[in-house]
Amino acid sequence: MSSFEFCRSFNSEAVDSISILKSIFGLGNKRALEAITVDMLEKSALLYKCNY
Repeated sequence: MSSFEFCRSFNSEAVDSISILKSIFGLGNKRALEAITVDMLEKSALLYKCNY
């Protein structure tokens, strides 16, 4: 899991006043997150490593 880039599939949990204001007013960058499917999880489990 050390090579898995969490930021590609999950948003940050950090919260500050600027990010709250940006989310309220719809400002900031809206990057698309990559989906993680059950199939991807199954293949990773069978290979004992994450290829995504």
